[in-house]
Amino acid sequence: LDQRFQKTRTSSVIFRDWPEKMTRSSIGDVQPDTTNLSRQGAIIGLQWSRQFDLMPGFSKNPNFNFIGEANFPSTLEISVDGQPIQSIKLNPGKFDLRNFSYFLGLRNVQLTLIDNLGQRTQYARPFYFSDQTLRAGIHSYSYSTGLLRHHDTQMGKIDYHGFAAHAMHQYGFTDYLTSGGYAETSPEYHLFGTMLNSTIGPAGTLSTQIAWRKNKETTMFPAPSSGQAWQASYNLSYRRWGLGMSYLQQSREFEPMLLDLTSNSYAPNRSALAFSSSVGW
Repeated sequence: LDQRFQKTRTSSVIFRDWPEKMTRSSIGDVQPDTTNLSRQGAIIGLQWSRQFDLMPGFSKNPNFNFIGEANFPSTLEISVDGQPIQSIKLNPGKFDLRNFSYFLGLRNVQLTLIDNLGQRTQYARPFYFSDQTLRAGIHSYSYSTGLLRHHDTQMGKIDYHGFAAHAMHQYGFTDYLTSGGYAETSPEYHLFGTMLNSTIGPAGTLSTQIAWRKNKETTMFPAPSSGQAWQASYNLSYRRWGLGMSYLQQSREFEPMLLDLTSNSYAPNRSALAFSSSVGW
């Protein structure tokens, strides 16, 4: 092997899947699920998590639903933003269109019911397809525990030390409201947080987070301290247009990178306001 190159093991993991329950148990190098305010890195240890992709066709996010009635044998034509998508043959009686999914954002779903006599009945419903909320009654979770993974980039070595644990759980209370929380611990700190994601009808999505951090007395933190942070974000997508806004505020004790090690003092509290927009073709 060329001496200019060095072999480094990247990761090793063994897992067991339960497709009917959409869950996975892993042992080895795992990455806990994190948020913008959580800080947990990779660990070597155990993880128990929900994996929705183990059940093909299952949708964890709310989709378009419609209940109607056909008086005669009919055809239901489904269009989105004027584009034909699907055609379904119906027998006389009530019909229930469930879990119709499409690209994210605000869409105009048009339904045209055509009976065997050629009569047409049309329905139009605006619907916001979002991946920020879970369907009502759906749980999403990830629990991990083990030793923190440390990568020495100069020596090309990987080391594991320092107990760490992380837990995150979310629940869809309704199709428009998902809430949850997370907690993590490491040799440097404890952290707890809550989150709330909502779909505001056709007006977009709103997400908020609040987190509290308690720093332990270590070489990085000369004395125990505590801090907090909160973040709010709003997103709206309509066809080729997109708009996003986010606001972050955190105390100086919440972010360790704000600590001046030369003076053992904290930088000022930090706040940030960001806007984003996009246009596509």
